[in-house]
Amino acid sequence: MNNFHETSFKQWKQQVQFELEGADYNKTLVFKTLQEVDILPIYTSENNHLYYDINDKKTEIMIPVECFSVIPVVKKINFFKKHHFSNFFLSIHPHIDIADLLNTLPKENRYFINNKHITDEVINKLKKCIEECKLDIAVCNDYIHRYIEKGMWFRSQYDDFECFAKTFNIKKPVLFVDTTLYQNAGASIIQQIAYGISHTLEYSKHIEKTLNINRLTIYFKIAVGSHFLLEIAKLRAFHQIAMSIFDVFPFKIECMFMVEPSDRELSLSTSNYNEQYIKMAHESAILGGADFLFPKYPIIYHKKKEYQQEFKSIMTASDSLGNKASIINKSDCFQSLSYQFAKKSLLLLQNIEKNGGLLEVFKNGSLQKSIREKALEEQEQFDALVISNNIDFKDIAQKELWETYPFLKRNNTKTSVEPLIPKRLWEHLEKKHLSK
Repeated sequence: MNNFHETSFKQWKQQVQFELEGADYNKTLVFKTLQEVDILPIYTSENNHLYYDINDKKTEIMIPVECFSVIPVVKKINFFKKHHFSNFFLSIHPHIDIADLLNTLPKENRYFINNKHITDEVINKLKKCIEECKLDIAVCNDYIHRYIEKGMWFRSQYDDFECFAKTFNIKKPVLFVDTTLYQNAGASIIQQIAYGISHTLEYSKHIEKTLNINRLTIYFKIAVGSHFLLEIAKLRAFHQIAMSIFDVFPFKIECMFMVEPSDRELSLSTSNYNEQYIKMAHESAILGGADFLFPKYPIIYHKKKEYQQEFKSIMTASDSLGNKASIINKSDCFQSLSYQFAKKSLLLLQNIEKNGGLLEVFKNGSLQKSIREKALEEQEQFDALVISNNIDFKDIAQKELWETYPFLKRNNTKTSVEPLIPKRLWEHLEKKHLSK
């Protein structure tokens, strides 16, 4: 065969087809995925329609902190601050005194505060404390995410959007959009991107109509799974669409990406399966262009984690930070895959907006139905893969090791609309094994 650089893709394919001796090229060498985008055996510039580069950004670690009382929270933050971590995502329990917490938090860190049960009283305390404490704080409340997750608004759509507008005006305009539920419920990559952007448009259109701002920072929280090539391409396609869609608004928008490993493929295995899965997801997040990485703790049946255990997981994630998204700029493979995802996601996005936008397709049930169909396809393929590989469940964690229930809990609360339900792929197989 000629030197590869002097051989066109067409010539290369003809030579390969000859060497396949009659075997079908597409069935033999093209990897069919459930994502409507297939993976080719080789990519060249002939596969590309557009180059999209990610600047030489550095991914930073984001430390998640559950806030039930002030002293343990401050202790945890100080522990990680000593190890040179400075970004903290605080999930606020409704009973904690927000003023006491903010007045006690160590300075010189960056804090992202999420409080789904925020009230007017809490908003007023937030405003006052942020002004007085001079902390670097972004308020990250996604009322639409809560609505889709619970099947009902916290109070009402009007009241929740009013509350959003009040928190939005604290110090600097920040919009937080949590898209992780789509992936964890089994949505395809194209659905994740399209629903995630439409989700954001519900807020940004409201902002444009009701608020007077000059600039806005959007923080997308995204979950990534195990397929290295596709997840990197997904994040890059998400970047590409977000930058093009939000460039048309009359105020300047900066898009930031917070990425975490998905729960969907985590298992109860006591082997190193979860660690390897999470490590691959961390690599995908970084090469996909994540601004912040949420490290995932690998044991899903433990409730309370010691700092040292969590620190080990975080340091494992930190080991991957030497990589940067820019090293795969101009890669024909990733450029081709991300272009195809972006193109197909835009078509779905246009259809969603044509039918009234994200809230409308959620209210009429079409969002849940379309994701459920994709989740079923993924589950069937996953089950077949487990069977074909003769997976042994002997290392599954038994009930005596559980500190928290690891399976989906059914909520019988009556809701105004069907919620979107996250579910792990291993669940029914693990239940079947445990029942023996």
